[in-house]
Amino acid sequence: MNQELHHVQNPWHSRFIWLLVYIGLLASAIIVLVLMVGRVRTYSLPAGSVELRVPYSKYLVGEVISFTVKNNFNSPIQVTNSCPAEPLSVYRLEGKTWVRIHQNIDIRDCADDERNVTIPANRSMTATFARWNKLFATPGTYRVVAQVQYYNALPYQQFEVMREPAATQQTPPTTQRTNDRTIQNINTNDDRFENEQEDDD
Repeated sequence: MNQELHHVQNPWHSRFIWLLVYIGLLASAIIVLVLMVGRVRTYSLPAGSVELRVPYSKYLVGEVISFTVKNNFNSPIQVTNSCPAEPLSVYRLEGKTWVRIHQNIDIRDCADDERNVTIPANRSMTATFARWNKLFATPGTYRVVAQVQYYNALPYQQFEVMREPAATQQTPPTTQRTNDRTIQNINTNDDRFENEQEDDD
């Protein structure tokens, strides 16, 4: 009875308490919402390109050929490692047709290789065909092509593999001039010898 009387006499007191409760609940809901939004990752649309570079346009048979894949995207890209097959697709020009060639190495040599190689945004990765050296054993024109997951274009580089030129034999310099000098010296000595004999007479 006393509480009801007190409520009737002071209605603002209970309203203030309920207002504080509502403010507390609202603040808690906002904090929870901010935390949830902070955990949500926002993804931007991929934009950019993938570059494939080979250092030289001409190689000799037996030289190690390296390549660099550069990620110009604003997000990481994945390159599949096909070991024991070659790391990039390799084509040789036969007549007017590009023919794909293959070489498989021992599967045990791939034990430490990653299956999917990640290249971060605006970074590059360099590798070689050192373990697949038989691919370029024949002189000719070659093309290597990079295949990147979820990337429709096929960046490629073209180069030529040549046979090492035969060494040219150099002929030794002639000794004719030396022989002439020797002959001249002998003749000069002979003249002196004759002059000395005349003086003695």
